[in-house]
Amino acid sequence: MWQIFKHEIRLMLREPRFLMAFLLPPLVLLGAQAFLFSQTAGEAPQLDGMMLLLVGALITTMSVTLTADSFAGERERNTLELLLALPLKPEHLFWGKLSAILVLPLVLAFAAQGILWTFFSQVGWYYLITAWIYSLALCLFITALALYISLRSATVRSAAQINVIFVLFFLFLTNFGGVYYFNHPAFPAVALSFSLLGSWIITRGARRRFLRLG
Repeated sequence: MWQIFKHEIRLMLREPRFLMAFLLPPLVLLGAQAFLFSQTAGEAPQLDGMMLLLVGALITTMSVTLTADSFAGERERNTLELLLALPLKPEHLFWGKLSAILVLPLVLAFAAQGILWTFFSQVGWYYLITAWIYSLALCLFITALALYISLRSATVRSAAQINVIFVLFFLFLTNFGGVYYFNHPAFPAVALSFSLLGSWIITRGARRRFLRLG
């Protein structure tokens, strides 16, 4: 499992098109915030908190690209059979690839949110921690969903076309539900609980499907 994890991470870091998808959106938002910061200074901290949520959502939802390439891409390139023929348990192969997919977007999301938070003097720790919780919850659920879709898709393109619908939905939810999320202290815990439950159920189904391939 650890060998597969390291192999997947190296492949991601060597592939610029994946890294650009993760880095460009937060950089654009950081630039926009730097331009508008003088105009928004002194307003409600929820505005800056919303920026933290949006940066995290944009980065973590990019995990669907990694998931599609890691599973549907293997099938499309006819390399999935080669992986399954390795002297590794299919269980270890599955969890190694999935853990590698989760790590990169989470690390980048947490780092981007932390850097952005340092520019917001009026935003306390509560907003940063709850934004991190949101990124974790969103990344777990949407990656599990993208994983299941990827395992049922014949090509990366078909997996991406389905996944983009869910990405747009969660971005819409982030944009219009962010203020409610911050104003209700119990909501981050509820969101994380539902995410853990939903991602666990979906991942179990994806795992069974992957093991049948082996």
